[in-house]
Amino acid sequence: MPDQDGRVHAAVPSVSTVVPRIKDLRVHSYAIPPAHLRVRDGRPLVSPERLFLELAAGLPRMDLIIAGDHMLRHRLTSRSRLTGFLHDCHRRRGVGRAKLALPDLDDRSDSPPETRLRMLIVDAGLPRPVVNRDIVTERGVWLARPSDKGNTPQLNGAPQRGRSAWSGGASSEAAFARGCDRT
Repeated sequence: MPDQDGRVHAAVPSVSTVVPRIKDLRVHSYAIPPAHLRVRDGRPLVSPERLFLELAAGLPRMDLIIAGDHMLRHRLTSRSRLTGFLHDCHRRRGVGRAKLALPDLDDRSDSPPETRLRMLIVDAGLPRPVVNRDIVTERGVWLARPSDKGNTPQLNGAPQRGRSAWSGGASSEAAFARGCDRT
């Protein structure tokens, strides 16, 4: 986690006899219960739920929400696992801030700028926008999804280019005429 002075924070087990001293690295030594760890490539790492709690103790609210959106979007954790983990954490630093951020997390957010914009809208008192919602017909047939990649609409999974992309193209216009759910 970046500190205000630009250092990176890392943790080593409290039973470790060696605490490395490296420039621009702030090493913390404390006990982490085994239930808060996961093993990846043979190395113990803190679980995403524990990481979210650790980040809540030091990050600004917006950055915490961005991190939480990323964790949910990439299925590193789930809202229910985060909620359960935080429910079981009593009197831990950051737990209050983490719980306050939970309702603002969105597993459909694709990028930090998207999260930032969503939260600016919400914080301004405007209704929470629905992000990355698929466009489907009344029968549930998928038609398109707005894309943030080059501002190119996608129709039936294929990016559309040129002038017809912005009007939806002939095939999407016909689908809309048949009664597409536009919301």
